[in-house]
Amino acid sequence: MGSLETEPPVSFIVGLPFHHTTMDEALRDYTSIMRGNSSAYWITANVDFATRAPTDPILKDLVFHADRVFCDGFPLVWLSKLFGRSLPERVAGSDLVPKLLETSAREGHRVYFLGSDEKTLSKASQIATERYPDLQIAGHHSPPFAHVHEWDNEHIIANIRATKADLVLVAVGSPKQERWISGYFDRTGAKLAIGIGASLDFIAGSQTRAPRWVQRVGFEWLWRMLSNPKRLAKRYASNFLYLGAAAFTQWRAYKKSFPVEQQSERQPIDGVIDLTSMNKLTPAALAGCVTEIRQARRADRLPPRVLASKEVSQELKKLGLMPPLNSAERQEDTPSIELLKAANGCQVKAPRQWRSDIWDPALESGVPVQIDLKQTSFIDYPTLLRLNELKLKLEKQQLSLKMVSVMPELEGLMGALGFSELLDGSRA
Repeated sequence: MGSLETEPPVSFIVGLPFHHTTMDEALRDYTSIMRGNSSAYWITANVDFATRAPTDPILKDLVFHADRVFCDGFPLVWLSKLFGRSLPERVAGSDLVPKLLETSAREGHRVYFLGSDEKTLSKASQIATERYPDLQIAGHHSPPFAHVHEWDNEHIIANIRATKADLVLVAVGSPKQERWISGYFDRTGAKLAIGIGASLDFIAGSQTRAPRWVQRVGFEWLWRMLSNPKRLAKRYASNFLYLGAAAFTQWRAYKKSFPVEQQSERQPIDGVIDLTSMNKLTPAALAGCVTEIRQARRADRLPPRVLASKEVSQELKKLGLMPPLNSAERQEDTPSIELLKAANGCQVKAPRQWRSDIWDPALESGVPVQIDLKQTSFIDYPTLLRLNELKLKLEKQQLSLKMVSVMPELEGLMGALGFSELLDGSRA
């Protein structure tokens, strides 16, 4: 995915990359995407999102590969002042959506709503077309309350393609909306997808935002908490405790860093970003890494490996950045998929970190497949979706897909994500 030619600066806040983008720049990017030939997906991340993502490997991976990550929380904007470049402003999803609808109405883009309930969808569609008379709502769909891979995704994809939608707004809450976008959006033919949370509820009037003056001073979160303290007080307290601890960890990693202005740019050579000459992490180095990863994704290349010294690798682990940055110490190699074709099928030795960007299409070979997961500790969510699709495809041909020698931690992850049926019960 990705049709944007330029990458804005990036700041890392509690281990997640946020783009330096204003609301006006976001709208210009939207117009550029609509005029391009490829697709993109955006994420608006608030404090709750930033708290959950570091402990959710699937969600964190999606953040690192998103074309834009907007900061939807003033506390995160305030924290950015401590770590290199300060974010210019908050870009809230609930503010961005009406502006995108207005732009779509003016430029003739077709919009599809996915999520929420039928009543809210109908009301939001009605109000949106009243506000923006030229707005073309291509269609909408309310999926069941279930895991995203249990939806009738083939029907949803076919419906979006049939409507020739340009913009898909997914309103099923985080992280479900981001997981659906990552797993299925690229087959819809649309240009842009955004997870928008409760934005349709705000448009429909079923939920009310804080007054404008409260939003401007940065205390919309406090207004929400005071409006429903029984439900939100404990959650917000937990979020801010986590943010404080994570910010302290990041500050310790950066405290001996050189100023950003003194950092030299490091370009990947043959798919490698070499940080081995550094003995300390810097904001500029991390920003450069994520920029190169995203540019590789847009060009349909494997992301570069980040080779680091032992000291920097340890800091990356503390910040929870190792899997998204595809990092390894200098002396280590990142394993790749080993595929052995035989008359009776394919035997696959999977790597330790199996991500969608190293998916081998040769697996879809029309023969039985056995995957050895003896060394695998993590499989990203898009790859699990593809493996599930492959299993169903093979079963229709009276063929099998078996995953053997599964490590207990991976078995637990797959079970939690709803993919236990991929396993045959074999453990390492």
